[in-house]
Amino acid sequence: MDQREAQQAVARVLMEHIARDHHPSATQMNMLEQSLTPDMADDYLALLLDKVRRDTWPSLDLLRRAQRVADTMPSAR
Repeated sequence: MDQREAQQAVARVLMEHIARDHHPSATQMNMLEQSLTPDMADDYLALLLDKVRRDTWPSLDLLRRAQRVADTMPSAR
């Protein structure tokens, strides 16, 4: 396993934990966001938006994180 593969493996584990937890750890989300690759950003944004949709009163943290990730997405031409 090379460095890139190891980082992706850690990111996948973090994403699994974040998806599973009703109130995910801010520390885990910060760690994931620091190592987020462009190809994983779509999945992470979908995960965050799913959590926002399922919660009657989503946290401001989740809303802000979703917005930050959305802002990093490439613009349509």
